[in-house]
Amino acid sequence: MEKAWEDLGMEPGVRSAYSVKNVEICPAGFCKRAKQNTLPLGMRLEKRFYGAPTPNRTKIGVAGCLNACGSVNAKDIGVLADPDGCIVVAGGSAGYHPRLPDRIAENSLKMKPSIWWKLFMITTVNTLKWEKNLVPL
Repeated sequence: MEKAWEDLGMEPGVRSAYSVKNVEICPAGFCKRAKQNTLPLGMRLEKRFYGAPTPNRTKIGVAGCLNACGSVNAKDIGVLADPDGCIVVAGGSAGYHPRLPDRIAENSLKMKPSIWWKLFMITTVNTLKWEKNLVPL
């Protein structure tokens, strides 16, 4: 399979079943409801974390307002723009056991994406050990 991708000059859509799948970004720069333009942040997250190893397939969403277009609340990690900064959420699901995500950081406009990643990993590991509402890995 690697040879086929190489011949086409492309990368596979998903690098591994246990990695960050994609970063879904709402077009906040073009929306009247947007509190911040989140396209640059979403692109930075995509470049930094796409294909990064995780305990399971992981999806990230970024929205420019609390309406959360792009189903940010159903992603493993979500970033919602707020006038005061960003709200970082983790643990959302729209699958077999739907649930809203947990807020892990607020007013985090200046927080580096690598800090968000560490918060997510700590939250995920702790939640999977103690919570029954998440499906174990």
